[in-house]
Amino acid sequence: MLDLLKSYKTYLSGLWKYRVSGLVAMLITGVLGIIITVVLPGNYEATARAYVDTKSILQPLMQGMTVQPDMQGQIQMMARTLVSRPNLEAIVQATGMDHDVQTQKGREALMQTLEKSIQFKPAGGTNFYSIEYRNQSRETALKVVTMLLDLFVKSTRTGKTADTQQAVQFIDQEIAKARDLLLQTETALKEFKIKHIEVMPNLAQDYVARSADIQRELQTARLEYRQAVNSRTAIRTRLEAVPEYVPVGGGQADGGGSETERRLESARKRLDDLLTRYTDAHPDVINTRHSIRELEVQLQKEALRPVDSRPGRGKIPNRLYQEMSIAMAEADAKVASLAARVAEAEAQAKRAREIALAIPKVEAEYIQLNRDYDSNKQNYEKLLQRRDAARLAGSIEENTGTREFRVVDPPRVSPRPVSPNRPLLLGIFFVVSLVLGLAVALVRELANPAFYEPNALKAATKVPLFGAITRYRDEAAQKLARKQSFRFTATLVGYTLVFVVLILIYVIDAGQSSEAAPAPTAQHTQQKVMS
Repeated sequence: MLDLLKSYKTYLSGLWKYRVSGLVAMLITGVLGIIITVVLPGNYEATARAYVDTKSILQPLMQGMTVQPDMQGQIQMMARTLVSRPNLEAIVQATGMDHDVQTQKGREALMQTLEKSIQFKPAGGTNFYSIEYRNQSRETALKVVTMLLDLFVKSTRTGKTADTQQAVQFIDQEIAKARDLLLQTETALKEFKIKHIEVMPNLAQDYVARSADIQRELQTARLEYRQAVNSRTAIRTRLEAVPEYVPVGGGQADGGGSETERRLESARKRLDDLLTRYTDAHPDVINTRHSIRELEVQLQKEALRPVDSRPGRGKIPNRLYQEMSIAMAEADAKVASLAARVAEAEAQAKRAREIALAIPKVEAEYIQLNRDYDSNKQNYEKLLQRRDAARLAGSIEENTGTREFRVVDPPRVSPRPVSPNRPLLLGIFFVVSLVLGLAVALVRELANPAFYEPNALKAATKVPLFGAITRYRDEAAQKLARKQSFRFTATLVGYTLVFVVLILIYVIDAGQSSEAAPAPTAQHTQQKVMS
């Protein structure tokens, strides 16, 4: 601790030794600071206050019915629009700020500076807002705030209405797109139902039961077809064993025409009987007609043969053969009919299998189409609700917030500059000059070290110290030293007093300015609005 005190004492001795150098540096810095503070141009502040009533009798009644107009958000939006590029350009041209600006870069810098200098903020009370701007020219500051207030009034009256109209127009465009999309999905759903009417989800279960019936019908048709084929084979076998003619006087005979004529007559009777029950397109009718045509051709061929070669000469037709021939024709017709029935049943069964495989895919597509339709319909209905809500909100806007706008304090400018803060600048320069003076003296001491005590010399040189010689000053030298110390102290005190006096002058001047033009309080402003 003792060593630390000795070290401080050494530094203080060095500072005192070079006090004149520190004093000169301090004086130079202080004088420069005073000159800068006095010469620095002042900025005048122009202000204006406005009151915006964001409450309305209609708003409590409309709670939960529509989109409430966000008046606070609207105020903040208008604050941002006040410093938009067109507004700034209009202000610059009207005030002539750009008369000394020759380049585009300089103009951009001017725009940015102006934008940062404009302040739009709450003014200390509910729904009170102020516009502030500072400039070296009182007229320019006042003109800028006046123009900003005019723009603010216009924006509060017309901005939200234009935004509402644009919102409604945008929603109308979206509604038109949603309507077209909804019609497209409706058309696609209708065409899908028509195309897949057999396997629609509400008919799928019925179709599964019908497919089972088709399979049973196919099995029955195949069974009957096999039975008919077997029966025809048996008849053909028996027919081949029976002679067509028998000698006269032997067997059963009937002289009623040739065998072909009898078969033809029997086929025609069968055709007449079938036509009473079926149409011409029935397989039995078609096969019977085919048999009749073949018998007619056979009868024509028999008529062209010689009489001796015709059947029946010395013989008569076998009646059993004729009956079995008729049964054979009927069996052929039945086989042909059942073959057509089997083919039709197989085609229906194949179609049923294809449809059964397609049912899952059709159901998935149908569900997706329904989902798209429901989604588009909901979107369309929501857009309709949003348009109605936007229109109703616009109507509320016309009768609420913006109608309650009033200018509380018209634009005014301070009689004296409000910046820079000259007392603060003087205090800063005073402190800086003191620090700089001490720094100069300390640097000189460190650059030219000296020993002020014998022990310090002994500790630094590590050499035995035999003694110390005290410097003797006569009365004249002591008087000169006292005079120099007095001059130093007087100069330092005078320097300090100069700064104190200047600071007091600026503080008193600022106080007189505020008393001459007092700013209205929030309560006073509220009373003005209520009146």
